[in-house]
Amino acid sequence: MIRLGAVGIIFRRVKENGYEFLILRRKFLWHGWEFPKGGIKKGKENDELAVLREIREETGLEEVKIIHKLPEKMEYQHPKRFKLVGITGSSHSVFLVEYIKGDIKLSFEHSAFKWLPYKEARKILTYATQKRILDSAYSYLISKKP
Repeated sequence: MIRLGAVGIIFRRVKENGYEFLILRRKFLWHGWEFPKGGIKKGKENDELAVLREIREETGLEEVKIIHKLPEKMEYQHPKRFKLVGITGSSHSVFLVEYIKGDIKLSFEHSAFKWLPYKEARKILTYATQKRILDSAYSYLISKKP
């Protein structure tokens, strides 16, 4: 079974035409750097509502704005411990989300956060799937300048 989810690539504008991306240090179930993400509550929300909920739950941010839904998905296979409960992988819709304002209050799932420029964020992200969606989000930002 594939778990459906949503991931938010949160950015803020810095200086003239510059961007920083919010990444979170995961401490629950695995350790590493990632974007806010999670499952969609089946029958209760769509992927857009899910990404806003996950951002609120994992960062405390409520004042954000969805700028664009990227055409690709972030997909990956789960480790064997998840397969015991019938989940073999995840497929996440990917949203580019602009930070408006607010203080970050991390959930129990994360131990730290960083705002980083594109190249530094790309370097520190743990998984190639997240690096790939960051590449797409950044390409969109520099081509559209929303």
